Amino acid sequence: MNIEDEIGCIGYFGFGGGVNIARERVAGSQGGIIYCSFHCKQAGPCWDKHKQRVARLFPELAAEVDRMHRIRMPTEGADPYIMVATGNIEDGIEVGEGRQPINRERATIRYPFDS
Repeated sequence: MNIEDEIGCIGYFGFGGGVNIARERVAGSQGGIIYCSFHCKQAGPCWDKHKQRVARLFPELAAEVDRMHRIRMPTEGADPYIMVATGNIEDGIEVGEGRQPINRERATIRYPFDS
């Protein structure tokens, strides 16, 4: 079974990659490929849902980054989509190692995910 079907992480881009990293670390590997970008068959729909979630969490920042993306890729400031995906990877590692996601106040992932 693939990670996205096993844990139901569609919309939390990076989370499955974090789980994969933790599993490979436990197995004695020196790291792990970022699962979501290269192996997840739901990467496109997941990224779309991820962007919707980020826009709810940080509406002004997401709107500004979207505006900047239409002009050029931003080189300064925080990109909320990448920022939240990085947190998702961290939370995936936490879950993959048997802990709960990190408390991020309103952005905290509730795991296990609702079906």
